[in-house]
Amino acid sequence: MAVARRWWWTLLIATWVAGLAGYLISSGIPPTYEGEAKLLVGPVVGTSDVLRAAASISNTYSELATSKPVLDKVLARVGLPAGTLIEARALPNETTRILDLRAQHGNPRTAAALANAMAAELIALQPSGIQLPEGQLTVVDSAQPPVVPIAPQPTLIALVSAATGLLAAGVLVMVVEYFGSTVNSTKELSDTTDAPVLGSLSLGRFRPTREAPVVVQAKPTSRAAASARLLAMRIAYAETEAALRTVLIVGTAPNDGSADFAGNIATVLESSGRRVLLVDANEEFGELTALFGLDARMGDLVRDVDGTVHAPSIRGTNGLELIPAGQGSSAELVDPETAGVVLGQLTRGHELVILHAAPIHLGPSAIAWARTVDATVLVAERDRAKRADVGYAAENLRAIGGRFLGSVLVDHAPRGRRRRSPMPERSGPVVRAPSPGRPIARPVDGAIARPARERTVGTMPLPRPPVPADARRTGKEGQAAPDESTIR
Repeated sequence: MAVARRWWWTLLIATWVAGLAGYLISSGIPPTYEGEAKLLVGPVVGTSDVLRAAASISNTYSELATSKPVLDKVLARVGLPAGTLIEARALPNETTRILDLRAQHGNPRTAAALANAMAAELIALQPSGIQLPEGQLTVVDSAQPPVVPIAPQPTLIALVSAATGLLAAGVLVMVVEYFGSTVNSTKELSDTTDAPVLGSLSLGRFRPTREAPVVVQAKPTSRAAASARLLAMRIAYAETEAALRTVLIVGTAPNDGSADFAGNIATVLESSGRRVLLVDANEEFGELTALFGLDARMGDLVRDVDGTVHAPSIRGTNGLELIPAGQGSSAELVDPETAGVVLGQLTRGHELVILHAAPIHLGPSAIAWARTVDATVLVAERDRAKRADVGYAAENLRAIGGRFLGSVLVDHAPRGRRRRSPMPERSGPVVRAPSPGRPIARPVDGAIARPARERTVGTMPLPRPPVPADARRTGKEGQAAPDESTIR
């Protein structure tokens, strides 16, 4: 049943197509009609010996009726060419001594004529002399032109074809399930990641809009919204050594529902009274930015401007505070130390910071964020997430020494609006950390927050971890990197 729930649409289409094909094909076959004539073998009443003999003789007449000499005379009597293939049967009934003669043809009148001709030929076989009562033949019911054809039967053929199509589709689905390389259940997800499964989120046919990008806002009473609230509570109150202040949500493929999951979790926790900040750290695809309909900002999530590490601006949208994705060089790694500094500053004004990063095998920045945050949650989409990608992500998350909280299985990730907004032109080169020594000239984005909770990230000095003198990088003009930076 679990397999049928995942493949019900495929099974339904296969059944419908097979049944329709069977009906259309059978409807195109010329109809076949059957004429039927009935003969009584022996007298109506008589002694027991006569009746038993008549019953035995009925079997002999049935064999004679379908013999070649008799059928040739039948064709000649009806006027059909010699050698015409006809379907004729003689069915004896030893109890009633009724001999049932049947003949099939595409014309109903010809079918009836064939059955009557068979009866006439059998009667003509009787000797003209003395006739014994047990061997006499009497026509009980002569054949009439049938109205309804006996073949083909489109309805029956359609039902049989539909059953065959369902069976064939079921076998194919089982083969795909057995040899497939995708994650299909929470058990497979647990076995692949070797980590606990926090739950599943089924988004069904939900499609995000600009006004309601997450299901907990669009359909607050739905089962999906209830699942999102339960998952949010499991993450927020997970058993950890310290309270969770920063959580990373990472998927296994682009548009796999991990951004929708992060948006729903943040919305649930924000509505519960927590100060939540949602960060789109997925600069490769910017899924959260597109989900909430924001314009991608200019710059990187963590960037160095004139040797100073700057935290990006915060924007208010749909009751959330969100840092949209920026345009950066995704090939350059984010410095975990610098990322930790920025997260430390962001958590000073928020109870919980939720980040969404690109899949580990597509964006290396997820590793740096996973080392920095308090916990990481891996999201996999049912029937689409490759087991190799899921296992690779889980192995890397454990290898870096971060807190791997668990995994979540998402059903039917929305495939709606996912395009990144056009990026503004850069006013100067932007370099992501770690490149503190490279001079950059460009303005810092202004803070745009929602009116009800207007807020910008404050400015305070925070020393950068000491860097050995021989390991310091120099800029394009040879100046050394500063030992201290200002966090904005």
